[in-house]
Amino acid sequence: MKNKHIIEKEKGMLVPGAVYASDKIFNAIKEDKTIEQIKNVAKLPGIVGESIALADCHRGYGFPIGGVAAFDLKKGIISPGGVGYDINCLTGDSKILTEFGESKEIQKFQNSKIQNLIEDNGRIIKKISFAQKLPTINFSNKKTENKEINLFMFRDSEDVFEINLNSGLKIKATSDHPFLTKEGMALLKNLILNQELAVNFFEGVINDGEEVSRKEAIITKIFGYLLGDGCVYESKGKMYGVAYGEKEDLEVMKTDLLEIGINSGISSRKRNHKIKTKYGIKKFESINNELHIYSKEFLELLVKLGMPKGNKTRQEIRVPKWIKKSNKVIKRLFLAGFFGAELSTPKTHTKTGFYSPILNQNKIEPLKQNCREFLIDLSLLLEDFGIITNKISEMNDYENRFQEKTMRFRLIISAKEDNLIKLWRNIGFEYNKKRQNISNLSLLYILLKKEETQKRINLAKNIKDYKKKGFSLKEVQKILEGKINSRFIERYYYENVKQRINLDFISFEKFKKDKLEELKKQGCIFDKIRSIKKVKGTHKVYDFNLEENHNFVANGFIVSNCGVLLLKTNLTSKDLNGKEKVFSDALQKKIPSGVGRGSPFQISYKEFDKLLEKGAQYLVEKGYGVKEDYLFCEEEGCMKGANPQLVSDRAKKRGVGQLGTLGAGNHFLDVLEVEKIYDKKASEVYGLKKNQLVVLVHCGSRGLGHQVASDYIKKMEEEYGTKNLPDRELACAPINSKMGKEYLQAMAAAANFAFANKQIIIFWLRELFTEFFPKSKVEVLYEVCHNIAKIEEYVVDGKKMKVCVHRKGATRSFGRDRKEVPLKYRKVGQPVLIPGSMGTASYVMKGTKKSEMLTFGSSVHGAGRVMSRTFAIKTISGEETRKKLVSKNIIIRSGSNTLIAEESPEVYKNIDEVVDVVEELGISKKIAKLKPRIVLIG
Repeated sequence: MKNKHIIEKEKGMLVPGAVYASDKIFNAIKEDKTIEQIKNVAKLPGIVGESIALADCHRGYGFPIGGVAAFDLKKGIISPGGVGYDINCLTGDSKILTEFGESKEIQKFQNSKIQNLIEDNGRIIKKISFAQKLPTINFSNKKTENKEINLFMFRDSEDVFEINLNSGLKIKATSDHPFLTKEGMALLKNLILNQELAVNFFEGVINDGEEVSRKEAIITKIFGYLLGDGCVYESKGKMYGVAYGEKEDLEVMKTDLLEIGINSGISSRKRNHKIKTKYGIKKFESINNELHIYSKEFLELLVKLGMPKGNKTRQEIRVPKWIKKSNKVIKRLFLAGFFGAELSTPKTHTKTGFYSPILNQNKIEPLKQNCREFLIDLSLLLEDFGIITNKISEMNDYENRFQEKTMRFRLIISAKEDNLIKLWRNIGFEYNKKRQNISNLSLLYILLKKEETQKRINLAKNIKDYKKKGFSLKEVQKILEGKINSRFIERYYYENVKQRINLDFISFEKFKKDKLEELKKQGCIFDKIRSIKKVKGTHKVYDFNLEENHNFVANGFIVSNCGVLLLKTNLTSKDLNGKEKVFSDALQKKIPSGVGRGSPFQISYKEFDKLLEKGAQYLVEKGYGVKEDYLFCEEEGCMKGANPQLVSDRAKKRGVGQLGTLGAGNHFLDVLEVEKIYDKKASEVYGLKKNQLVVLVHCGSRGLGHQVASDYIKKMEEEYGTKNLPDRELACAPINSKMGKEYLQAMAAAANFAFANKQIIIFWLRELFTEFFPKSKVEVLYEVCHNIAKIEEYVVDGKKMKVCVHRKGATRSFGRDRKEVPLKYRKVGQPVLIPGSMGTASYVMKGTKKSEMLTFGSSVHGAGRVMSRTFAIKTISGEETRKKLVSKNIIIRSGSNTLIAEESPEVYKNIDEVVDVVEELGISKKIAKLKPRIVLIG
C-alpha cells in the first residue's frame, strides 16, 4: 500500500510495526529513535494488529508521539507512557539545600535509605527515606515551606545545558528542567539571555558524615535562639520557657516544637517599656510577641544541655561542649539560632560598603571574664567555618535594678566582603525571616558588585596589555568600545591606580528596596541570565518528586492529557479587520498561558472532585456554558468511570488553580478564517463556510494530568517492575488488574479535567467576543482528545473484539454511523481537527471507515516535529519568525521569543504534505482549510 511502511517482526516483537507516511516523511522519521520506540511497543504483552505510527510521529516518552496501539482486554496492558509523560533532571554535582542548612550533592541522595528500587536500561527510580525535608516556595501564600521527597530519579542524558547568572551562580540541567521565573515555571530550553530566575544564596554547610536526626536539629536551633532572646525560669515550683520575637518567626518555632511532640502557645500584647541605660531612662511602646513552652520535661532537657535558668546577665554562660564537639551541621544550627536572636541585621555605612556584623552581650561586672570567654567560644566556632572576627570590645553600661554595675561586650565580625559571604551564606539566621531575607539580597548585591569589580579589573589588565603591545590610546578605545567608557580606558592607560566600583553602581538602599518589593510580590528574589551553553557528552542526571509545592533549591536556583477544540462563529474575516491588535491583546489578557500559569477561576476542593467525575457537564450545569457544548465533544465531555478518589492530593493541588489556562509548549489558541471548502455537503453539516471566523484551542489536563501519570508510573514500577520490558519508559499494568483498572479511572478523571479546562476557556471566549462583537455567536463545532487510552470495538484478524486503544498524539477518526459520533454528524463522520504549525494552515477533516480498518480509528493530530526545541532555539530567531508572521498579516502574542523560535513553522513537517498522506490513505478526508489571523501561545 502506498504511504504504508511495514517494520517486520524481529526478536521479541509480537506484531509488526507500521508507519503511515510518505517516503519523504518516513526518511525523516528514521533520523531519531521513533522506529526503535515503535518496535518496543510491539513487544508489549497483549498488543494486537500493528504497532502504528502516523505521519506526524516523532520520539516521545516510551511510546512515540503520533503513535497508536491496541491491546487485548484479557492479555493486554495499559501504560501511562502511551498517553503522555516526561522527566527532567539536574547533573549530579548540583547542591541541594535541605531544611536544616545542609547542602548535599543531588547524586549523594542515592546513598539514603532505600525503600523501593526500580532499575532498567540505566534508568533508576528510588523511593528513599531521608531525614530532612527540602525548603520549597508555596506560590499561593509566597511563603517557604519544608516538604518531603517522594521519589529520587536518575538516568543518562546528552541533552544538558549550563546556565550562568550575573551573580556567578551556575547550574547544569536538561533542556526540559523547569526554573522559576517571574512569569512562573519555565523550561530551560525556553529561557533567554537577561531573563530573570529566582535565586536563594543561602548554602548552609556540606556534611559528608551521618545524617542529623530531625529531633537533634530542631532542639539545637531552638537552644541557640533561647540562649539569645529567650529564657527558662522557675517560679513556685514550676518551670517556664519563653522565646521573644516576631510572630511569624515564633509560628515557625511553634511548628518545629510540635514536630518533636512539644506543645507551645503564642501571645501578643502591647507593652510600655522603661529601661535604664547609661544615657538615662529610655521609654518606648511596643507589641511583644512571646512563645510559651509548656513541657517541663523539654525545659529540663534544655537546662541539662547547658541552658541557664533565670536572668542570663547575672550568671555564667559558655557554649556547651556537646556543640563544640559536634559536626558542622549542628554547629551551624546553634550559631544560626543564636544569630537569629542576637546578630545585627545587614546594613551599609556608605553607598555600597557594609557595616561589620556585631553581636552584643550584657553582663554584670563580676562576670566580665566569663562573657569574654563566651564570645571567644563563638569566635572559635566561626573559625571552623573560615569566618574572621576582628575584636571583642567592652564598655561600662548602666546599673541594673539590683544596683549591680553592668558591662556591654561586642564581638565584631570582619566586614570584608568574602567574610560576609561566608557568614550569611553558610551560617545565616534561624527564626528570623527579616534577617534571612536581607542577608539573602545582601549576598546578591555583594556578588554582583564583585562581578562588576572583576570585570573592571580584567578590562584594566587588557588596557595595560594592549599598551605593552604598542597600541595607541585611540586604538584601545576603539577595541573596547561599548564595554567601558573612554575615561576609564584613558585612566588605566596612563595611570597605575587601584580598582574601584563604578560610581554609577546602584546603592544598597535602592537595591534593597527593589528586592524587598520582589520578595513581597513573588516570595523570592531574582538574578539575570548571563549565558546558556550546551554541555558536551553524556551525563548522569537526577531529579526529585516532592510533595505539594514541587520546587526546591539547587545551586541557589529555585527549580519543576491533551486535546483540541474548534469553535465556529457567525462572524466573517471582515468583522475582525481593524480590530486584530486590540482583540489579540484582550485575548492574551483573558486566557492565561505559560508554564505554571494560574487561573482566576476559583473552585473548592469538594466541587473539584465533582468536576473530575463529570467533566465539562458539571460546569455547564453550573452555568458556564450550554448543553450543546458537551454534546459536540468526544465522550460528551465526560469520561465515564472517572474516580476522583484515585487522583492524588498532589495532582489535585496542581490542577485546582489551572482551570481555564492553556499552558505552554505547543499549546495554543488560534483565531482563523475558513480559506477553502473541499466538501460542500460535509461543511454544511459541520456549519462551516468560506471566510467564516473560527477559533482553534489546543490544551489539556495541565499539571494534574502529568501528576496522575507520575503517580501511576511509580505504582506500576513498584508493583510489576520493568525488568521484562524493552524500555523502562513503557511501565505498565495488566488492563484487568486492580492497578490497571484504577489507572483507567484516574486517567478518566484527568481527561474530565481537560474537558472542563477547555469549557472555562469557551465561557471566557464568549464573554470576550460579546464585548468586541455584541451580536456574535460562538458555538462548539467539535472537541476531540489527543492523548487518551479507551476501550473500543474493532475487527482484528477477522474477529470482532474490544481492545484498549492507546492514542498518544493521535486523533480519533471514526467514520459514519458510529454511535460515539454526535447525532448531527453521524451520516457524515466525526470531525477530525488537524492543527498546523504556528502561522501555517490548519485543517478540518472527517473520519472514515477505512481508519477503523487500518489504524484503530485514528488519524494524525498535527504536523509533527522534525527539529528539537533545543536545536530550534540555537538556529532560529524568534524575532525573525515574529516579523515573518506579521508580514503575512498574522498577529502573534507570546510570552517570549524563545517559545516562538521553538514553535516556528520550520521545526514541523509540512502540514499540507501530512494531510495529503492522510487523504491518500483514506483514514481522514478533507473538509476545510483554515488560515490563521491571530496566534496565542504560552
